[in-house]
Amino acid sequence: MIAARSRRGRPTKFVRHPDDNREIYGLSAQPIRKNGDVSGYRYYATFSEPRAWLGTDIREAIQRFQDWQARQNVDMVKVEVDIKNHHPDLVEPVEVHDILDKRKFYRYDLPRPVLMRMLAEVVRETDADELAKETGIREFRNLWRKRPAAQTVTLQQLAAPYLEDKDGVITADELTNAKTWWTEFFRITGVKTVAELDRAAFLKYRKKIQADQKAKKRVNSYTRSRFGKIKTIINYAVDQSALDLSDEDRQNLVNRSVLKMPPKPKPKPVAISPDELSAILKVANEYDTALILVALNSAYLNCDCARLRWDMIDFDEKTIRFDRGKSEDLADEEVPRLTVLWNRTIKALRKIQHDGDFVFEIDDEGTPAFKTKKPTRSPHIDTIYCHFLACVDASGIKAERKKARKKPLAFVHLRKSAITSASNDSTVPDRHVDLLAGHSKGIKEHYVVPANVKGASRAVEAFYFGNRKSRSRKK
Repeated sequence: MIAARSRRGRPTKFVRHPDDNREIYGLSAQPIRKNGDVSGYRYYATFSEPRAWLGTDIREAIQRFQDWQARQNVDMVKVEVDIKNHHPDLVEPVEVHDILDKRKFYRYDLPRPVLMRMLAEVVRETDADELAKETGIREFRNLWRKRPAAQTVTLQQLAAPYLEDKDGVITADELTNAKTWWTEFFRITGVKTVAELDRAAFLKYRKKIQADQKAKKRVNSYTRSRFGKIKTIINYAVDQSALDLSDEDRQNLVNRSVLKMPPKPKPKPVAISPDELSAILKVANEYDTALILVALNSAYLNCDCARLRWDMIDFDEKTIRFDRGKSEDLADEEVPRLTVLWNRTIKALRKIQHDGDFVFEIDDEGTPAFKTKKPTRSPHIDTIYCHFLACVDASGIKAERKKARKKPLAFVHLRKSAITSASNDSTVPDRHVDLLAGHSKGIKEHYVVPANVKGASRAVEAFYFGNRKSRSRKK
C-alpha cells in the first residue's frame, strides 16, 4: 500500500484492491511505523478536507471510502427501522417514534446508497414490504437477508502483530521458535479462527504438548517455553488496538489460562559461593579487587580482562562496551558485548586508573600501572590467572575445598558463576543472560542496549552482595 504523495514531478499513487490489484482512485494510505519498521497502514480519503480517516483494515477502509464518496453531493433519505433490528454501525437516530403497528422505529437521515447497504443487513423479511411502502424505496422488498455473523480473526492474523513487530527486536532463534510453536499450536488445535478457539481447543493443545514432553523425555522447559510463548503472542494481540477483536473473540481467548506452567526446576549450583567470594575479596588488593569485580560483573574470562581498554568504559553511563571482531562470523553485523557496571565495580576501577591504554596494565616486574612510573603493558592471560589464584590461596578457600574434596577454583569460575546466578533468577529472560555471557549468535546490535543487560547484572550482584531479593529460576 502506498500513501498518496504530492512530490514535484510524481503523480499521486493510490491504494490497490487486495483482490484484483486495481487502483482505487481517491484512497490513500499512511504507513504506521514502530521502531523504524512499517507495521501497517492507516487509510484515508486522498482529497478530503479535513482529512477523512478510514481505519487500518484495508477491506473496511474500502467500504468506508465508498460510504464517504456516497455522502458527497447525494440527497439524504429519511427511513424508519425497527428498534429490534437497529444496526450498531448506523449513526445515532434523529428521533424515535411509533409507526407500523405501533412498534418503535428509528428514523435516520443518511445517503441513499448507505441505507441500501446497511438496511440489507438488518431488516426482517416481514418488515421488507412495509419499509418499501413507508419509505417509497421499492428496492427494500428484495434486500432482506440474514444478519451476518460477528466478524472474527484467523489465527494467522492473531499472531501477525507479535511476529511482525518483534522481528529484529528479539533474537533470531526466539523469533524462529515463536513461528514454529505457533504453527504447532495451529496444527494441534485444528482450528482456523479465534471463533473456533474454545476451551476444548486449548485443552487439546495442552494435553498433546504434555504427552510429547513425556514421550520425548524432555525437561519441564519444553512445555514451559511453548505455553509461555503462545500466551505471549495472544496477550500481545489482545493489547493491540489495530487488531479489531470482537467481544466473542476476546472471551474465547480468556481460555488461554488453561495453559498452566509446569513446576520450575531447582536452581543450578553456583561454582563460587557468596561466602567464598567475600573471603577472596577480603584479602585482595586494589588491583585484584578491580580485576575480580570486572570479571564477575561482566562474565569475563582472563583473556577478556587482558584486552579491556579504558576507552571501552563509560563511567557516566556506567557501562563497558566491548567491541570484538569475532562476532562477525556469528551475526550479520559486528555485535558488541555490553556490561552494566555495579557501583562497587566503578569505585574499584577508579582506584586503579592510569594513563595507559589497557585497564590492567603492569610493568615488567608485575607492578600495576597505577603504582609505577615505569613502562607498562597489557598483562598476559596467565598473569591474570595467577593473580586470582593467589587471592584464593590467601583466603584459605583453596585449603577448604581440598579438605572438602571439591574441585579447585579457577578464573573461569568467575564467568560461570555470573552466568549461573543470573540464569537462576526468575526475573531475567534467557536472552538477557545470553547478552551478559556475550553469546552473540542471532543477536542484532540494536538489541544490545543497557536495558537488556541490566537485569542480568543486577541478579548477579543480588546473589553475591544481597542488593535485592533474588528469585528462583523459571523454566
